[in-house]
Amino acid sequence: MERLAPLGILALLAGVANAQPADLAVGAAQLDLAPRRDLLSDEATGPYWHGAAFAQVTAGTASGPDVGVGAAAAVSGLGCDIVSGAVQGRLRPLAAQRAVGSAQWGFCLSRVGLTFEITGVHELGVAPALDGRRSLWRRRYDGSTERMTVGGGELWEGDSPHRHAFMMITVGHGVVTQRDDAGDGRSAQLEIDMSTYWYHYAGRATDAKLEALVIEGAGLKVGDDDRGGTAFTLLPARARIDRDGWYAAAHGGWAFTGGQMTASSQTTVDGQVVDEWTETIDGEGLPELTIPVGGLAVGARSGELWTSAAVARSVFPTFDGNVAAEDRVSARFDGTLGRGTFALAPFATRTRTWTRDAGSYVDRALGVSASLGRPLSDVVRADVYGEFGLSPYARLDGERTPRAAVGGQVLVAVTARVAR
Repeated sequence: MERLAPLGILALLAGVANAQPADLAVGAAQLDLAPRRDLLSDEATGPYWHGAAFAQVTAGTASGPDVGVGAAAAVSGLGCDIVSGAVQGRLRPLAAQRAVGSAQWGFCLSRVGLTFEITGVHELGVAPALDGRRSLWRRRYDGSTERMTVGGGELWEGDSPHRHAFMMITVGHGVVTQRDDAGDGRSAQLEIDMSTYWYHYAGRATDAKLEALVIEGAGLKVGDDDRGGTAFTLLPARARIDRDGWYAAAHGGWAFTGGQMTASSQTTVDGQVVDEWTETIDGEGLPELTIPVGGLAVGARSGELWTSAAVARSVFPTFDGNVAAEDRVSARFDGTLGRGTFALAPFATRTRTWTRDAGSYVDRALGVSASLGRPLSDVVRADVYGEFGLSPYARLDGERTPRAAVGGQVLVAVTARVAR
C-alpha cells in the first residue's frame, strides 16, 4: 500500500511549523530514505538498511552562493528504524551567518509489544521558516531538542490487522538560543504528549488509527528565573485514516494556559553523571484561558497530482515566555510535469499573543512557497525554490518582536546524489 499523507499535514496536526527553512529544505529533500523496510512486514522488500548522500551548490537572493553536503542512513528494526541519522552542513561565504547545519538522530529499540525510542535534533544558524509559528525573534537561531517515547504496544495476535497500544508517552526537552546587539536570548522548553489508548487498524488497503484521551503539554521560559509560558491541551480523540488515493486526519479538544511544569533528567555512564538538567516553568502572571482547539486535514490523488488542505487552531508558549493561540489554513499541491516535479504550498495564519506586561495583540501572516525540479542525469538534478509572503520571518532584520513584514527569496540548486 502506498501511504499518501504528506509530512506537511502530519506536522500541522502535531502542532508544529509546517516547513523547514529554505536553506535546509533544499538539502533535506535529498535525504529522504522512503520507503523504509519493517522487519515484521510480509510485504517488505529491498535492503535492511538505506543510505543517501549529496553534494550541492546553490545561489539565492537572500544569502548569495553556498555549498552544502549531507548524508543519511537508517537500519530497519521492529516496527521502526533501530538506528537512524541525518546530517547536513552549508557554507555561505558571502552571508553574515557563514555556517548553517542540522543533525537528526534516533534509536528505537522496538514499537512492538513495548515501545522505547529516543530522538534528537540539533541545529546551527538556522533561519525560522516563512510559515513558522509566531514565536522566535526575527533572527537565526541555534537549537537542540531530545525526546523519549515509552509505552505499551503495539499488541496484536498473529496476522490480525487489529492492534492496540496504551499509555504511550513522549517527553521532550530543548534549548534554543538567539543573539542580537542587546545580548543572548536562551530559552528552555519542555513538552509532553500522552495517548492513553489507541486502536490501530493495519490493513493492506487501509491504515487507520483512533486515539482516546490525548494530553499534550508545552512550556517555555527565557532567562534565569522560572517565569515562562505554559499550555496544556486535552483531546478526547485524535484520528486518522490513510487509504489508496486519499487521506484524512482530525482532532479536537481544549487548551488551557497557566500552571507550572517541572521535569528533570540524569544520564550516568559507569556510575558517573555525564549529563543532567532540571527545569521548572511557571506561567504565573499570564492570563489563565480555556480555548477550543482542533484540526482537520484531507488529501487526495488525481492522476499525477496530489492535493491536500488543512485547518487548525493551536495554543503554544512563545520564545519570550508568553502564550499564543494560532488559527492556520494551509494547502499543498504536488505533481509531475514530464520528467520534472513541482510543489506549491500556500498558507495563512492569525495569531493572538498574550503577554505579562503589554496585554494582548493580534497579527496575521500569509504566503506561499513553491519548488520546481528536474533530473539532469541519474545522479544530478536541478531545482528552483521560492517563497514570498507577509510573515514575521519573511525578512530577518533582527527585531525581537515577531511582527509581520513583506519579503521572500529564490534559490537555485544543482545537486549530485547517491542512494541505496
